[in-house]
Order: sequence, then structure tokens, then C-alpha cells
Amino acid sequence: MRSRTALAFVLTMTGCQTEPITADTLDAAWRESIGWPELDPDASVSAFIDNPGAIAGELSVLTGGGSCLVTWSMRGDSTDCRDCEYGFSVDLEVVEDTCGMGSPIGITFSMNRGYVYADYHRLATYVRTGNTILFDSRYDDVGEMEDPYYGDYYYGYTNDYYGSATLLAR
Repeated sequence: MRSRTALAFVLTMTGCQTEPITADTLDAAWRESIGWPELDPDASVSAFIDNPGAIAGELSVLTGGGSCLVTWSMRGDSTDCRDCEYGFSVDLEVVEDTCGMGSPIGITFSMNRGYVYADYHRLATYVRTGNTILFDSRYDDVGEMEDPYYGDYYYGYTNDYYGSATLLAR
């Protein structure tokens, strides 16, 4: 009798299992906040990336007193960089250009001491949530301001940099 009860219990429990946890069953906002699953299809799945092998995202510059906007898609692989937490050799491809100033370019995009840098020029402070990096100099209290002089001409405004990126696994 005891073995029949145990067998019935096992069969009942086997038939009542819950669905496995997958990316589709998780809250979309939570998945985005931790950057999971990674955008790179060859990446190993991890909840928090400490040693990223790549990065993908967007970088925008607002210039001309807010009249000109250039947005690039950004994608690249990790690289060595001087005095930085993370460094990436990225290719920027123009996505939007309201003034005809943008062009494809390759830069070193890095993060260190709470700031993002393009070719070692500080752009903005950043916030990391999971594997997502958000930056926006329009809300920075301090930062490396662009010199408002060009030769003898004073143009009286600075560039604003903003964007987001996702750290990707190796």
C-alpha cells in the first residue's frame, strides 16, 4: 500500500510541474534593466556582466544650440584602454542627422570614474543598471565643457551628449 501511495504521489507531482522560467516568462522591464538576454546571439547568458566582450547602443550629440542632432548606432568589441574600467573599439554608423554633419567613424568608447568617454574626451556621467548604460550630459551638474571659442569666433554654446548602451558577454 505504501509503494502505491508513493507512486501515486510521484505521478501526481510530475503532472503538476510549473512552466520553466525563460526570457518569455520574465517581466520585460526587468529583463531590459539587467540587459538579459544579451543582444549578441553568440553570448553566454548571464544576469550581470562583469567582464564585457562587446557593447551595442546609440550615441547622440545635440549641437548648434539644440538645432542640430546627430545620432549614431554604436557597436564594438572590448579593447585595452588607458586608465578605464571598460573600453571598446566601436564603429559609429549615422542613424539620424538633421544638419548633415555626421559621418561613420571609429572611436574608443570607454567608461571610468562615473563618466563615458569618446577617444578619451569626457562626454557625460553615466548610470549603470544591470548591463544597461545610460548617459546624458544635459542633466550633468559638472563636466568637461567644450570651449565656446573657435579661432576668433565665439559661438556661445556647448554640445550635449546622450545615449544608451548594453554591455554584452564574451
